Amino acid sequence: MCYYMDYSWTEEEEDGFEVEAIMGMLTADGKTTYANQGRVAVGTILYRVVWKDYPPDMVWYEPAENIGAELREAFEARVDDETAADEAAARKEDELEVRGAGGGTGNASPVGG
Repeated sequence: MCYYMDYSWTEEEEDGFEVEAIMGMLTADGKTTYANQGRVAVGTILYRVVWKDYPPDMVWYEPAENIGAELREAFEARVDDETAADEAAARKEDELEVRGAGGGTGNASPVGG
């Protein structure tokens, strides 16, 4: 029997675990202990996964070789899309700030003139 947090399962059940979603990714620093993985070598890429049929609060990290390439590629594409959207929003916000600091459109007439 395997135990982690408030959950338990058999080794046979573990063989059938299926990743439902990748929720994050990190590069190990060699010092931090990562949930089920313990301490891993510096530079090891770990993916934060949610297992199908298990609650998302079951924090679990897996190295790339334990996760299918298709899931990793979909996660990385989603991260790229989110980063591009964040960058576009930041550019738009910067443009609005520059316009606001310039005193408007320049069409207003001076008072009393």
